[in-house]
This record gives sequence, structure tokens and C-alpha cells, in this order.
Amino acid sequence: MNMKIYKLNLLIAVVILSFFSSCFKGDGDDLVTPNPIVTPDPTDPVTPVDPVTPVAPGVNLITDFETSQGVFLVNDGVTSFEISAFAGQIVNSGVAYEAASLAPSNLIDMTSSDAQIISFDLFKNSADEITVLAKLEGQPDGNYPVEVLVSTSGTGWRTLTFDFGLNRVNSYPYGDGQPEAQPLSDLATYSKLAIFIGFGTETMGTFLIDNVTGGLPGAAIPDTDSDGLIDTVDACDTEPGDESNNGCPIVIVPVTPPTTPSISPENVVSIFSSAYTSTYQVAEWSTSWGQGTTHASIDLGAGYFIQQYTFQDTGNGRYTGVNMASGVDASSTNNFHIDVWSADSSSFKLKIVDFGADGAYGGGDDVEDTKEIIISSPSEWISIDIPLSEFPALTTNGSISQLVVEGTSDGTIFIDNLFFFATSLGSVPTSSASTPSIVASNVVSIFSEAYSAPVEVVRWATDWGQGVIHSTEEIVSGDFVQKYSFQDGGNGRYTGIDMASGVDASSSTNFHIDVWSPDLSSFAIKIVDFGADGAYGGGDDVDSGDITIAINTNNQWQGVDIDLSTLTSLTTKGAVSQFVIVGSADGTVYVDNLYFNN
Repeated sequence: MNMKIYKLNLLIAVVILSFFSSCFKGDGDDLVTPNPIVTPDPTDPVTPVDPVTPVAPGVNLITDFETSQGVFLVNDGVTSFEISAFAGQIVNSGVAYEAASLAPSNLIDMTSSDAQIISFDLFKNSADEITVLAKLEGQPDGNYPVEVLVSTSGTGWRTLTFDFGLNRVNSYPYGDGQPEAQPLSDLATYSKLAIFIGFGTETMGTFLIDNVTGGLPGAAIPDTDSDGLIDTVDACDTEPGDESNNGCPIVIVPVTPPTTPSISPENVVSIFSSAYTSTYQVAEWSTSWGQGTTHASIDLGAGYFIQQYTFQDTGNGRYTGVNMASGVDASSTNNFHIDVWSADSSSFKLKIVDFGADGAYGGGDDVEDTKEIIISSPSEWISIDIPLSEFPALTTNGSISQLVVEGTSDGTIFIDNLFFFATSLGSVPTSSASTPSIVASNVVSIFSEAYSAPVEVVRWATDWGQGVIHSTEEIVSGDFVQKYSFQDGGNGRYTGIDMASGVDASSSTNFHIDVWSPDLSSFAIKIVDFGADGAYGGGDDVDSGDITIAINTNNQWQGVDIDLSTLTSLTTKGAVSQFVIVGSADGTVYVDNLYFNN
């Protein structure tokens, strides 16, 4: 779940406001301060009046807001307001799984059988029925968060009661029906009480809470770094910081942007840069599944924004994700660029993730790789170009959908100018290969506009390949070719071409391929037959071995015909199911008109 946390100090309790929304893959914090007090909207159909008395003895009081001096729960920047007495305000923005989290100065002890009920007063203006969930979290090791769900309707104040002794369930992902479901957790001591109003639904509106009671006061929550803020409200609880910065040190921010990139726009596929127009949008700069990382967009002036990531390992690492709105097609590029500035970090790690041809995470064709980026000069912008060959496991880059930023130590980095770009990929063919002249009845085609193919190619680049970037290119209108760029990252240069089923080339005497390259003198292709069972590894597989394809002239199409009788190891060819493309050096080759013939 995506979570934004707002932290405000109270005399009796500290109020933290959190947002939760579903996401693709821990939590990043955005910090704000409360706005000045204003009066409630006179158009509200019901005017709130503070409840008369708490619903439980004062000894069990978590907070009643009576000493809050007008500082209330606010979750979207809307100003707080004062009524006849103090209360907590929650403004739901209409996102599913929004929650306000109360963090008292003492642990909430729920172990006593006579103190296992949480109650609070809720004010609502709408008569609609809504669900309200109370969740106890911040539990010790060996326990899980627990929750109770109730329903309420009507306007005005009402008292809600949550019996954790009788009605609790384990919270997601530990509850019934979840793959990670665990036995019902025993009640323990907790550091936070989260309140979800309109749980699981997109419930927009303004609500008040008051007289939150239940449990028994447990041990005082420590202030580990002795900076005056208890750990549950200190965003940097192991490092002394400033209260105005939610317990974190004041971060040194760059005052000027980096040098404007000079790479020609036609060679750039941009993700985030003021220097280039991008067709791709960042949907999330910090994903909900991150840990120990906070993010902010920083305006250096005149609307020039950079991205800030602050890392503080709390025991679960320092990382977060950057999600694209759609997959970035970087298949025409061979480098990645990033500008980095930091006053206190010497390095961080960057992972590039491609979701594959299906464009979906976990679809079976995802690939990714990670590289550590060195920040060689503190408090200066560092411009870094990384060849994609240094991400050898990133065997495809036609659907780059996610970046993962990971801190190697606690500290803060600022980044700008994230883009892919092409260099030294050579020219591209501007005309088609010669149209084959062999009569169709003598041809078993794999890929050619001149002939119908008997079976479909299901993968032009297999996920087990290394150091190869593939794309399908339209050279002229209606004429498509296959492009392979070889970049050895230390594990070779090869990939496979898979057919949907075996191609029967048993009556063929030759194999044909048209090739074009700006910079290679040769590459190799291997023909693989899966045998009578049509299955890889069935014991009857044979292959041709690597067949060297000489490229006699660069930047020209040339047709290559191979006499199958010379391929003595290819003893059967009735179920040709795969080709393997092997680069002899870094470079690019275009191929067209793959077919068998006699």
C-alpha cells in the first residue's frame, strides 16, 4: 500500500496521519506542518458539538484532544478548525485505504482481559453507511497487526466500539484468505492505533474523532536519539535531528541545477529532464513497498524540479521504486544517463527493470539488473553515463517500467536528467532487402513478407539471452525487419528465436537469411531441431552448431544461402523449433527473409 505520513505534536499524544492506497510492489514519507485554524464551513448540514464525556475512564485515555491547542489531524493540507471543544479532524481525499494513525507517548497495552476494547467518538455529516476499521500496529516481534471492522450510518456524533478480545483478525497480509495467512495473533502491546474511515472504499469527506480510549498505559516510548521526539514520531529516530524537520537533520540542498545535457534530442529517450520532451510519465516517484527511504520533489526556482531521496535504514533496508505510467521503449538506445548531487553519500545503487513484451510485472518475461553509482565529488553535480552493457542481465529494454533506487548508507541524494540515449549504434537501413524470387511452393518460411509462414514466431529474443537488445523495426512502409544489437556485459552476446511449434523443413535443401549491418563483419546463427517429440530436452534434439554469417559489405543488404547438407550435425529438421543468434563482437545486425527452400 502507498503510504504518506504527516506528523504533528500533541501534549498528551502525537498524531500521525497516514495514507494507504494499493500499489504494484514499504512506505515513503511526505512531511507537512498544520495550517492555521479556521472556522467550519457553515454549509455543513450538521454542526459538530463536542461529546460531553469520554467513553472510558481517563486512566485509559489515549487522547481526547482537549489540550491540543487547536492542532488537529489533517491529511491533505486542508486547514484545521476549532469547535466548542477540541477534536481531531480527518479529511479523506477519496483514496482507498486512507488512515489516520494515533501514536501515544506510552505503548497501548492490550494484554489485560478487561482492557481489550478500543472506543472513540466519530462525527460524520453524511447519513450513508460506512465501514470503520481500527488497527493496532507497532507490535513486538512474533506478533502481527490486528484489526476490527465495524459499520455505522447517520449524521452527527456516535460512539464506535472495537472489541479486540472477541472480534479481532490478523491484518493484511496475515489474515484469512491471504497466501501468507498466519494463526490469530495474541494481543500484545502496540505503539500505534490506525483508524480507517470508509475502509476499502474511496470515501471522500471530513470527519471528527474524539475521546479515544481503551487498553492500559504501557511503557513509555523511548527517544533513542535524544532529540526531544519519541521514536514513533521521529522520522530519523537513530539520528538526532530538528523538530521542524520531523526529527531528521536539516538536509543540505543544491542551489543550482546541473549542466544542461547536450546530446541530440533525436538520440534520447527521456524519463525526467527539463532539457528534453518526454513521451513517458513517472507515475510514482516513491512506491509503497520501499523501506527506509523518503522522497520529495524540490523546486530549485522558476519551476525547475529535481528529485530528492533520503535514506535511513531502520532494519529493513533503504530502497524505493520509481514506477512509469507505461513501459519506456529504450530498445534503440545503448546508454543510461543520470545527474546526481549529494553532500553526505558516496554512492547508491540503481536497478533498471523491464517488464517484458507483456508489459506486466510478474508475467514471466521480466528482466532486471543493478549497478552501484559512485558519487565522486560531494556537494557537486556529477553527470554519469552508463553503457547498458554494464547491466548484462537486462536482456530486453523495450518496456522499462520501473527503476529501484537503493541507498548504500544513510544520507540524501538529489537526481536529475534521467534518460536513455544512443551512441555508436551506426546507421540504419533505409531500403528493403531484395524480394526473394523462389516460388512459394518450394519455400518453408519463418519470416518474410514475400511468403506465408507455417507457424508463428513467439519470441524473437528469449529471456535466457545475454548481451543482446532486440526490436522489430519498420524500414519502409509495411516492410518489417528484426534488429539485434550486441553489447557484451561479461556473459556473452546471444539470444534465441522460438517458434510456436516445430517447422517441418525435412524436404528443404537450403536455408536463407538476408542481413544488413553498419559495423559487424560477421555473426553466427544456430538451427535447433527438437526431434520427433517436438520438446526441448526430450533426448532427440539436434542442432547445426554455430553457422558463421560473413558480412562482406557494411550498410548494404546481402543474401546468404546455406547448404543444409554441409550441416552434418543437423541430422533431423522435421521439427525446427529454435534459432540462436550469436554476436561475434559488439555491434548491430538487421535480419530479414528467414526461410528454408529447395
